Amino acid sequence: MQSITLWDKEPDNWNCPCCSRSKSALIRQTKNNERIGHLHEHHDHILDYPNHLLKEQFEADWNKVLESKYPGADHFRSGLCRFVQRFPNEVICQDCNVAEGAAKQKIAADRFFSFAPPEIAQIIIATPNEKHGIKNLVAANIWKTRQE
Repeated sequence: MQSITLWDKEPDNWNCPCCSRSKSALIRQTKNNERIGHLHEHHDHILDYPNHLLKEQFEADWNKVLESKYPGADHFRSGLCRFVQRFPNEVICQDCNVAEGAAKQKIAADRFFSFAPPEIAQIIIATPNEKHGIKNLVAANIWKTRQE
C-alpha cells in the first residue's frame, strides 16, 4: 500500500509560499530519469528545544519519565511551545526547506532557529525546476535582527 504524501495532499494549483513556484516548477529529473518533486512541513525548530532539554535531563524516554513524575507536564510543555513559536507549520517545497537549512549552516545560526516562510522568500534565488541559490548576506542580516 502506497502512503499519501504531502505532494498528493496539496492541490494541483498549489504554489510554495516561499518561492511561489507551482508544483510543475518543482519537478526535476533524477539520474535515473525519474521525475520527482517533494514537499515538506516546515516548522519552527524552537519547538525542538524543550524536547532537547528534557532528553538531556531524563534521557531517551523523557516523555514517559516526565509524565510519571509530573502528570500533565507534557500538556503544559506543548502549550508553552505554541506560545513561543514564531510561525505555524507550513508546507513548503523541498528546495526551500534545503535552502533554509543550508543558509542556517552557512551563517552559523543556532540549531533551534528557523527562518519563517516569508524570511525564506527573502533569502532564496528561485529558478523553475532547479535548486535554489541563497543570499547569505540577507540570511545573516535576518539572523542578526532576530537576535536583538
